[in-house]
Amino acid sequence: MCGFLGAFDRNGNIAPEHLSRALAGLRHRGPDDEGYLFSADGHEALSYRGAETHRDLDLPSLRSAPSGCRLGLGFRRLAIQDTSVAGHQPMASKNGRYWLAFNGELYNHWRVRPELERLGHAFTSDCDTETLLAAWSEWGPDCLDRFEGMWGFVLWDREARTLHLVRDRFGIKPLYWTKIPEGIAFGSEIAPTLTLAERSARARPGPLFRYLRFGWTDDGTETLFDGIERVEAGTHLQVALEDLSMTVTRYWSYPGNDVGPAGGISAEELQERFLASVDDHLLASVPVGVALSGGIDSSAVIAGVRRARGEEGQIDAFGHVADDPLLGEEAWIDQASAASGARVHKVRPTAEALGQDLEALVRLQGEPFGSTSIYAQHRVYGLAREHDIPVVLSGQGADELLGGYLSYLGPRLATLLSRGEWKRASRFQHAARQLPSVDARGLWLRAGAAVLPPSLAPMARRLAGESLTPPWIDADWFRDRGVPLTERPIEKDARGHLGSRLRQAFLETSLPALLRYEDRNSMARSVESRVPFLQRPLVEALAHAPESALIDDEATTKALFRRAMRGVVPDPILDRRDKVGFATPEATWLRQLAPTVEKWLTSDAADRVEGLRAGPLLLEWERIRAGRAAFDFRVWRGINVVAWADAFDVSFD
Repeated sequence: MCGFLGAFDRNGNIAPEHLSRALAGLRHRGPDDEGYLFSADGHEALSYRGAETHRDLDLPSLRSAPSGCRLGLGFRRLAIQDTSVAGHQPMASKNGRYWLAFNGELYNHWRVRPELERLGHAFTSDCDTETLLAAWSEWGPDCLDRFEGMWGFVLWDREARTLHLVRDRFGIKPLYWTKIPEGIAFGSEIAPTLTLAERSARARPGPLFRYLRFGWTDDGTETLFDGIERVEAGTHLQVALEDLSMTVTRYWSYPGNDVGPAGGISAEELQERFLASVDDHLLASVPVGVALSGGIDSSAVIAGVRRARGEEGQIDAFGHVADDPLLGEEAWIDQASAASGARVHKVRPTAEALGQDLEALVRLQGEPFGSTSIYAQHRVYGLAREHDIPVVLSGQGADELLGGYLSYLGPRLATLLSRGEWKRASRFQHAARQLPSVDARGLWLRAGAAVLPPSLAPMARRLAGESLTPPWIDADWFRDRGVPLTERPIEKDARGHLGSRLRQAFLETSLPALLRYEDRNSMARSVESRVPFLQRPLVEALAHAPESALIDDEATTKALFRRAMRGVVPDPILDRRDKVGFATPEATWLRQLAPTVEKWLTSDAADRVEGLRAGPLLLEWERIRAGRAAFDFRVWRGINVVAWADAFDVSFD
């Protein structure tokens, strides 16, 4: 797991020292090694060493690189597989045609190697980077279909004069790019890419509205920074260096719109595939731990780790404990860790600590984020690094695959109603209303929202007392810039309204943002996060599972997975009907941080943020504090945008 930064400029304006300074912004992603590739003419290239390049590597100093280059590529390494210098990057293929900077892991690369060896390829390391280079040399981009894992990489083809920017199927690892006057710059994070491209930070109105109003980020190719584009999950961007033309190929798509044969995957098959995925995700030359919330997903992960390792071997688990009894997960964390024989470490973040760390958290995330739960996750990964565990498995992605959120009950009810299954619908809604945090009004509102055509959504919001453009959003500013002030339409799924909602959450509204939060939080502490639920065989099978297998008639979320994990995860955890996760007492925290909230919303920085009307939002905050309005995340989003704009000196003109 690593980070890289690079650029191609037809006029040869890439200065090695400038790339080196910009790459310093990615040191947290790879403190173990530093490497450079420079080409003065865009044909021939040499590797160079930086200040922190491994001492055993005999490479020329960066100071000896040509002063002006057409191609430059810098790399920071977090050594996970084969920690020797054999894993140094950028790495060249044996014939010198291809150069690769690879951020990620290929969990099955050792299964692919024997075929490559039969075809004449020889290997000198255990690194998956070397396997990918050989596979690309043999099969080209088609090699991606052979690998399971996560990746964001750039590959330079010297002979074809092309650059290839490729992101994994699910968008686990990041990759950004931007145009420069005579070329392209690219990198693993936005801020260093901005620095390298010498671009000022400017807000993009469309994503800004979607974040402020709905909390959505990381959807599609557009970032909140104008001119900085995101390589989408499952896509391959090829750049022809002669004319800088670009071709985008989608090499993986969310599975087709249908229900799988014989009602989809069985509980037995699901258990087998899940445990196999956990086993694959343990591939490492360094210690591997688990992020443990005490919920079903992370408890299944840690149980799978114990199954894979047998009775011997230490497992380290890292959990967050909230100081709100309604969010208390400590007893569940203890139960899951005891059942797996793990050594558990806990962190207890506070409102005061959040206030102290907020600006740093905003900067490391790069773009605004959804809630203060991101801070709890940040502290968990810091705890892992404090205990010298550089790889951590988590349960990310399970809710979007398995129907884990209580908000999915409404769309499931909508499916039953739209199919005229009145008795099942009556039974379902009665069972759902018995669950913690589920009320009849909210359930029926979500069900109604699921069946309404998009044209009626604004009217329904008004009837519910909501608005797409509340007073704290400057609707005229967004309209003047051509931003549609509407909700995103939902692509219909043949399985029903729940299937449609899960598809949207997986591709657009939930999972992409959660993966970005996890990547930045973990890599900020030089920890590699891994997500075993996001393995292709699992994803493709669950995307075809019928809705009744995900949420059953008793309103049991993750019904199929609960059955699959019987005998693996303790029954009390599988029988939980609440949903907490890495939640924080946000309302309480913000009340405790009232002076900080008011400071941000009355600051000069808030005055400079266009699209947000900080004064009305401050009035709304005062109503919430006084108990005259219900708490939601809109106040946090306003604070977050102001802090983001201030941290990156964002302009709005």
